[in-house]
Amino acid sequence: MNRFFTPIKKYSYILIGLTFLIATFFLPNPANAQSDFSKSQRVTVIDSMEVPANLSRMQVEDDLLKQARKRAVEQVTGVRVNVANVSIATESGNDVFESYQELVRNSVSGRIIQESEPKFSWGSSQVLYIHYSATVAKETESRDQYFDVEMEINKPVFTVGGEMQLTVELSKDAYITIFSITEGGKVSVLFPNAYMTENFVDGSTQRIIPNDKEKDKLSFTLQSQSDNPKSKYAELLLCIATKEKVSYDKLQTDMKYNSNWLELNRWLMKIPRDHWAQSYVSYQVFPK
Repeated sequence: MNRFFTPIKKYSYILIGLTFLIATFFLPNPANAQSDFSKSQRVTVIDSMEVPANLSRMQVEDDLLKQARKRAVEQVTGVRVNVANVSIATESGNDVFESYQELVRNSVSGRIIQESEPKFSWGSSQVLYIHYSATVAKETESRDQYFDVEMEINKPVFTVGGEMQLTVELSKDAYITIFSITEGGKVSVLFPNAYMTENFVDGSTQRIIPNDKEKDKLSFTLQSQSDNPKSKYAELLLCIATKEKVSYDKLQTDMKYNSNWLELNRWLMKIPRDHWAQSYVSYQVFPK
């Protein structure tokens, strides 16, 4: 069972928010029938960074890895990469994290679809080196500038027990899939699900998830983390709108446990770039 939902009463479910499932599905349109990975390239990046006195080695390794990923995409696309960073800060302004930095913006024309474990080594006492290898798939199409999606959340900060509700608007009729991305980069499918399988959205209306009728069957009630119930956490929700129908049955069949941003990138590369649009929101959950 998808651990995103936990029963609280008959036909009522709680959103847990950290461990989910992601799917890589096959779109029925023949134009989308196979991934265009023929233009993918395996590249290697050797880079370095001076270690500031105020940062730990773990922090420097994280920054160096982000830089290496960026340069790997640049090697394949030949363009300067602007990485999509989404920072979520607590009310005090501390504990900022970036949970979307690995997903390159759609203007970049390339995505990392596979990578090897990076190797770090010291040069001098203040310089850290990285040896990084990745497979980058090059996007050949451009996005449809007349096809857009906007997603909003009822509020950006919740306490445990609060109920989340999403509002989605489209520039034209489409089908939506909503993913949850955790602070650790794990990706799961939030919508559609077993209780809300219809993901078609009329471009002339707003789609509220869950709406008043759906609340009788399902609620998105935020819980604390099971492994650390007294700590706050944050998540990012990514909405992908597609011109072709996304079958929930196929999603369910193809679901993979505890997936990550690489699988999400591979999933997106299966869809022609002018056939999808994206929007994302972030939220935080504080203990009571």
